[in-house]
Amino acid sequence: MKNTLLILFFCVFGTYLHAATTSHSSTVAAINTVAISNQLSDAFVGSNGLTDVAFFNYTVNNNDIDGYNLTIASTNSGQMRLSSGYSASKNGTFFDYTIDHVLDGSRASESCTGTPGGTIAHNGNEYIADGDLESNITVNYTAPNEASVNCQFQITLTAASDSTVFSGDMSDTITLSIANR
Repeated sequence: MKNTLLILFFCVFGTYLHAATTSHSSTVAAINTVAISNQLSDAFVGSNGLTDVAFFNYTVNNNDIDGYNLTIASTNSGQMRLSSGYSASKNGTFFDYTIDHVLDGSRASESCTGTPGGTIAHNGNEYIADGDLESNITVNYTAPNEASVNCQFQITLTAASDSTVFSGDMSDTITLSIANR
């Protein structure tokens, strides 16, 4: 009788035991943006020249696991040119300048993640110093520890003194473009 009761117990209560499984998945959208956050200076060169004048800041957001490349380009190949009357053969209608590109720690140290933990390199240097925009400059951001969120960088401008620059509006257009690695 004991054997029968035990078998009956398993038959009756065994039907209530079961297993269930579930799986979840999620897709994280790609983020890859660069935006100029503010222009800091309308630079003027004259007899004193310019040294590391804060020109503008920009902000990067990127979540590519391999990092990204940022290209900095100048419409006038690294020259401020007179808007009216420019001539490559006429001194005083333009002046050459260089840029520095640095992580803007004064604004980004608490909010920037990812990029500072990775490798920031341009021609083997961590940051650009006296970069000549005669041709495009590409900065490579590789091996980030996490996504780059609200990373602010600053572009500064340096130009030699030039008292021969003619009066008038001088300009150049700097373009920033970003691509996943």
